[in-house]
Amino acid sequence: MSFSSFSSFASAHSAGKKSSAFGGIVTDGLIVYYDSSSSTSYSGSGSTITDLSSESNDGTMSGSPTFSTDRFTF
Repeated sequence: MSFSSFSSFASAHSAGKKSSAFGGIVTDGLIVYYDSSSSTSYSGSGSTITDLSSESNDGTMSGSPTFSTDRFTF
């Protein structure tokens, strides 16, 4: 599963509300929100991805995923 797919899955399964400001993406009530296309969440190198929700659930990637442009391949 690509990271973009996981992000979409996590957003779709949140109990939060959808925000029209982000094209219908759930932005309220999230437990975790990673955005591989945002340098605030992932700088493009390293193994840490920063949680953009207010919960501070940063992640550590393992197993040598590859990163290209704005997505990961696991």
